[in-house]
Amino acid sequence: MKRICAAALLGMFAIGSGATASAAGLTEERVREIAAEVAAEVAAKVAEQVAREVAEEVAARIAEEYLEDNAGEDIELVFTPEFLADPEHIAAGKEIWMGQCTLCHGAKSYPGKAPKLKPKRYTPNFVYDRITNGFRKMPPWRDVYDEEERMDLVAWVLSRKFSP
Repeated sequence: MKRICAAALLGMFAIGSGATASAAGLTEERVREIAAEVAAEVAAKVAEQVAREVAEEVAARIAEEYLEDNAGEDIELVFTPEFLADPEHIAAGKEIWMGQCTLCHGAKSYPGKAPKLKPKRYTPNFVYDRITNGFRKMPPWRDVYDEEERMDLVAWVLSRKFSP
């Protein structure tokens, strides 16, 4: 009913001063009440949406800072220089990268779905954590790829041959 009344109210304002409240079956006082109710509902919905968006953004920033400060602390994997330089691990990681990761991170997707990677700034445990647990819109891959496959991806991303 409020929506119908609000529509009638808006219609009267659109027509101009020639439309009267009595033509819509409303008193001037009721028109003002409806306008106040509609305005309050709209304001509440807008405030709720803005609060939700701000909360999501703040949570994402806090999570990002935490992960950057604590990347890999809970991971007991040891990425040796030999592992990271092993051509077999690099090739296996490249195969996974080309088949899955380039959909969001590939050169053809920039600017696009995911931020451009800066592997020179990353540690192996940081990359492994992001692959395993995901980050923001990136899904976690722990249930898709086993530990060795995720480690192979790390070897590829941190290899000299990798180019985002």
